[in-house]
Amino acid sequence: MKIANTEEAETIFDGISYSKGSAVLKQLAFAIGEDPFKEGVQNYFAKYSWKNTIFDNLIESLQEVLDKTSDRFDLRTWADSWVLTAGLNELEVTFDKTEEGNITNFVVGQTAALAEFPELRHHKINVHFVNSDHKVFHKATIETARGEMINSYSDFDDLKDVQCVILNADDGGYCKTRFDSISREYLKENLNNLEDSLTRLICWRSLWDSVRDQKISAVEFLDAIVKHIPGETSTTINSEVIAFTKTAIESYCPYGEW
Repeated sequence: MKIANTEEAETIFDGISYSKGSAVLKQLAFAIGEDPFKEGVQNYFAKYSWKNTIFDNLIESLQEVLDKTSDRFDLRTWADSWVLTAGLNELEVTFDKTEEGNITNFVVGQTAALAEFPELRHHKINVHFVNSDHKVFHKATIETARGEMINSYSDFDDLKDVQCVILNADDGGYCKTRFDSISREYLKENLNNLEDSLTRLICWRSLWDSVRDQKISAVEFLDAIVKHIPGETSTTINSEVIAFTKTAIESYCPYGEW
């Protein structure tokens, strides 16, 4: 998109531009590593201080740093997918559980949130596994392949006592996440038992997305609020969930059911 002047540039920036821009940069830093990201950005500012630049200059500065490492990350391909292509991706985990409680066949499916923007991207996110003591007992980092709808991970086969799987647990990625049926049932009863407030907030936001996308009912969501919010200690979570509650009742709840 070409911008004719500064006045025109000011008209294209809004809340979406800023929030998506920061989220994409955060995902980039996580994808290539914090240290290479810092070095590349520092080199970029040093080289182009007091000058006009274009987006390619930033990509080149970062790629120069990456080319010195053993990780041959193709930043141009990443940028084409993330910056020059519209749309949001949804990630959803599925797995099986044996009679002994081990999980197998761990798969993360990727779909486009909107059919008109079908790009499936490379995502790098953290995954947390919660046990019956409500503790995160295993953490891992996974990557999805660009253009691939299904990504399988055998590394997690035979993990025991998995009650809940939380994708994008540290909010390092830019994506919408869905809970599998096992994890969703766990969270309905135990969400407030999770120790980390950021993890709880991510779970609430994911459940709310599922209400808006008609994956779970508003009544089911409101029942979880009644169960967990009275004991919630985070003011950030309380304020967000109160806003969710108002919208759920006014716009998504069947008349007479709440």
